[in-house]
Amino acid sequence: MHWQSQSPPNNSAGLRYRALLEITSTIAQRHDLDGIVQELTQRLLNVINFDYVYFLLHDPDTNRLNANWVASVLHDQRTNSKQVKWISNEEIPKLPIPKTLALDEAPAGWVWEHQKPILYPDITRESSFPRVLNPLRAAGLISHCVLPLTHADARLGAISFMSRRESAYDEADVEFLQHAAEQLAAALRNASERKAVLADQERLAAERDRLRLLLELNNVLVSNLDLHALFPAISQCLRRVVRHDYASVAVLDPPTDMLRVYALVFPEGKGLVHEEMIFPAESSPAGWALKYRKPLIVDPLATKEFPGEITSMMSEGVRCACWLPLIVIKRQLEL
Repeated sequence: MHWQSQSPPNNSAGLRYRALLEITSTIAQRHDLDGIVQELTQRLLNVINFDYVYFLLHDPDTNRLNANWVASVLHDQRTNSKQVKWISNEEIPKLPIPKTLALDEAPAGWVWEHQKPILYPDITRESSFPRVLNPLRAAGLISHCVLPLTHADARLGAISFMSRRESAYDEADVEFLQHAAEQLAAALRNASERKAVLADQERLAAERDRLRLLLELNNVLVSNLDLHALFPAISQCLRRVVRHDYASVAVLDPPTDMLRVYALVFPEGKGLVHEEMIFPAESSPAGWALKYRKPLIVDPLATKEFPGEITSMMSEGVRCACWLPLIVIKRQLEL
């Protein structure tokens, strides 16, 4: 994706104030993070010099910083214009800075930990953070400015600006960029909270559907005691939350250790698996589920471990299956 700016950077206070207003307006109107980050970068391009910008977010699980968005600036000397080019995830590993960074190996990690910006007018004179600064020097980058992404007490990450110009950033730039970073951090926090709310709503809706299903299953069980008539109704209820093409109940005969298909719902079946079909529990996934009293998922189906029952199911076109033990008062009855 390319975004173009026809105006060269202008550092006047008026343009910067206008850019901040535009950033605030963008954040208020948009809820997609990709769009917000892209709009913010475009606004900054008009008032700040940079050749690369990295938006790094902290991953609390790994305690590392990950480059979630990276952009470079393409310069067109003929038209005196600039374009923002967004770097895809596949291209990021080819760039000077790695996609993921330990906190102690990058200026951005120091910024995240200490919540203070770092300004390097000339990284060729710096000896710290060689894992990051050495590749930047090799790529011809000279100035480096990193700011924290923080909202209230939430330390979210850092923004890293890089330029091929020496002393591309000064204290006024840092102050302006801190305001922009605060706006972005607020948007990131809001998006995270919005995502959490939506996840809670989906979880509650799923729980409501499960409870409704249990109520319907209970009504079905109470109204019909004939398993042959009952099982298709159970399968129909379950299909709304667990998609399946095949369902069966197999009853165990302890003296012979054989399983018999007692009830079957398989509308597309060819008849290779049918009611009253008998197979040994020992060599079947159903027998395994009964023996260990645990569910068993086999995906994809293969005959190596359970040759008997699975062979017939595979011939019917079944590709994956789940077996659940039915146990009452510590006594296995059927599957």
